[in-house]
Amino acid sequence: MKVAVCNSVGIDADGYAMIHSPSRWTNSTKDHNIFTYYPWQLACCSSILKRDTDHEVKFFDGCLEKWDHDTFVEKISEFGPDYLVMDCATRTIDADSRFGIEVKKRFGTKLIFCGPHPTTFPEEVSEYADPVVLREYEMVVLDILQGKALADIMGLWPNTNIRPPLDVNNLPLPEDDDVSRLHYGMPGEPSSEYLEIQAYASRGCPLSCTFCVCGNISYQRPNWRPRNVASVVEEIRTLHEKYPEMEGVFFDEEVHNIKRSFNISLAKAIRSAGLDHLKYQAMCEYASLDEEALEEMRAAGYYKIRFGIETGSDKVAEKMTPGKKHDLQKLRAMVKFGKSLGMLFYGTISIGGLGSSQEEDQKTVDLVYEMASKGWLDEIQVSINTPQPGTDFYNSCMEESLLPASTSWEGFDGNGQVVSTIRIILLRKSRPTLTKPCLLLIWEKSRFNRRLFQTMPNLLSKQFLMELIS
Repeated sequence: MKVAVCNSVGIDADGYAMIHSPSRWTNSTKDHNIFTYYPWQLACCSSILKRDTDHEVKFFDGCLEKWDHDTFVEKISEFGPDYLVMDCATRTIDADSRFGIEVKKRFGTKLIFCGPHPTTFPEEVSEYADPVVLREYEMVVLDILQGKALADIMGLWPNTNIRPPLDVNNLPLPEDDDVSRLHYGMPGEPSSEYLEIQAYASRGCPLSCTFCVCGNISYQRPNWRPRNVASVVEEIRTLHEKYPEMEGVFFDEEVHNIKRSFNISLAKAIRSAGLDHLKYQAMCEYASLDEEALEEMRAAGYYKIRFGIETGSDKVAEKMTPGKKHDLQKLRAMVKFGKSLGMLFYGTISIGGLGSSQEEDQKTVDLVYEMASKGWLDEIQVSINTPQPGTDFYNSCMEESLLPASTSWEGFDGNGQVVSTIRIILLRKSRPTLTKPCLLLIWEKSRFNRRLFQTMPNLLSKQFLMELIS
């Protein structure tokens, strides 16, 4: 039996390239040279099926290859799958369903649809998909393709008895045969400063921020599961042997640093393995940062830490419910200490979430201005807090009738105003003088049109920052 494991259609019917981000939020751009996130969960699913079944399994990535509908259909037609496994976001569901329906029409292919949108709207998706898988899907897909009775499979719609989080230490290394993991770094994520391969030392997040796909949709419950340190180091060694040209690793999991002992052990193991000549960056949570862990990570070759600041407003933070994640004094202390070690910091903030107002978002502007002026932040990402379907933020917006009836699924990409009563970014044509070294990533109201500004912190005016919320 032939099984096609597919990332989303790369170019939609309107000519937008998809940037499909597993367990976060997917967005789009007219720039067809844009990077592609490595679809790590789908890639693990592919490797599991290759390891644990006798089926002919092939991995396809329409996003990486920038395939439009017609091209993707022709490519998949050369394989002629009996089953098609697809991870779909709300932003991609229209293009993905059109693709899946066409493949089904041609070959009688059974469609297994997974991911955030099928999890949130299983009845809708089941109108064309055969099984619809809820939440974390790898082992559910394995059960289906091993021929288990569908009614007995946990997490397979309409069985809402969700499978507990899987053991990440029983997973094979993710797909690296039908696609090259190195190619996802060519070009890489814009703020990756080296030729880096995306890797994942843990899975999940113990928090449940109201806007977060991971915390609300991806898993049975909030959780954080680190891999065995030895396994992570062996993966890095394997990748470096296969791709000697690689310069580093981007740990792009949901949160890399929930447990300080894990980060300390991993950093020490990287050094012991002689892999500290590589450059590492990681998605972290600032509230869990620790001076000893930062020292060990810096010594092991970590050059950049990314984290979500989200907001400078206690009121907005309360609505986002990030719990201990919102601790601005801890933020200041850890960033100041990290800068003394030569660490770079990439902070993300969002506007337009529940509780936002010009007064409350001014507090976020003040915080960004303060930290940039002191040279504590090297990169700042400003994004629109979009209520992704399935999150508490989306449910609250629906209950309060804040989403216009005209909103299409394509609108949920974080690049346009979705909530009708919240004013969102419009950048002025005139901008201040921009030099270096603070990089400011602006996500414009029009489709994903990422602008990279270089600005001296002392020239980063509050007036300029206020344009983000006025």
